[in-house]
Amino acid sequence: MEEKERKQVILANQINVLEAKLMATDYKVIKTFEARIKNEADPYNTTDVLNERQDIRDQINKQQAELAELNNN
Repeated sequence: MEEKERKQVILANQINVLEAKLMATDYKVIKTFEARIKNEADPYNTTDVLNERQDIRDQINKQQAELAELNNN
């Protein structure tokens, strides 16, 4: 496997891992939404959850941009 292909595979795998991490936090958003509907206290620190999710999205976007650049060259 040549270097470019190896980097593409690594980036694609990293994106998959990050997407799985993002999906793993979905339940926190859902639980918080349910609590708010019931007028209950948030079960998680909403700011922390949203910041964590945004950080993951930023990492995904960075990896996707790198992968796109590799694919275009």
